[in-house]
Amino acid sequence: MPSKVPEKENFSERLDSVLNVIYLIYNESYSAYDGQSLSRNDLAEEAIRLARLLCELIPQASAIYNLYAKEDVQVIGLHTVYEHHEVMTVDALKVFVSEYKIAFPIAVDKPLESGLIPNTMASYQMRGTPTLIVLDKESRVRLNYFGRISDMQVGNLIGSLLAEDSGLLSSDTDSESNNHSNLEKCGDDSCSI
Repeated sequence: MPSKVPEKENFSERLDSVLNVIYLIYNESYSAYDGQSLSRNDLAEEAIRLARLLCELIPQASAIYNLYAKEDVQVIGLHTVYEHHEVMTVDALKVFVSEYKIAFPIAVDKPLESGLIPNTMASYQMRGTPTLIVLDKESRVRLNYFGRISDMQVGNLIGSLLAEDSGLLSSDTDSESNNHSNLEKCGDDSCSI
């Protein structure tokens, strides 16, 4: 069965399945079910290759960074290592950033003294990657979303926050609940009013 990148309209519905498969491949790499060794570097390398390929297909953070470069919007990546510490080094991150020409800053999460979950990941109750966290100007969390969220939904939320900041919208709690309900009205190609 040949593999191919799905059409754009089918991409988001298939993403979760693809992410799960990549995760399973990577898990198998360090606790192999069968074979002479309990770890398989070939599987780890393939999972990393597939994840990098997927990053090329999902340039959402870079698109937001470029689109809102002249607005009062900051994009910051976060390198959180909660497993496979020996592979996910800062040097590997530097290579990744260089290879994919990522222009926005990327912070490196600080490990906690006890436990496997890094500090920022624990503080924001992140469940894994990808996670999108949107903060407003007062540093209030307006969105903490695990998984893929459509560009239209993100654009709708950022536009609402920019409108609040410009005084076009109220920034009270009604507006905050409207942002979440507006997100539910958006799909990949449009937002209903």
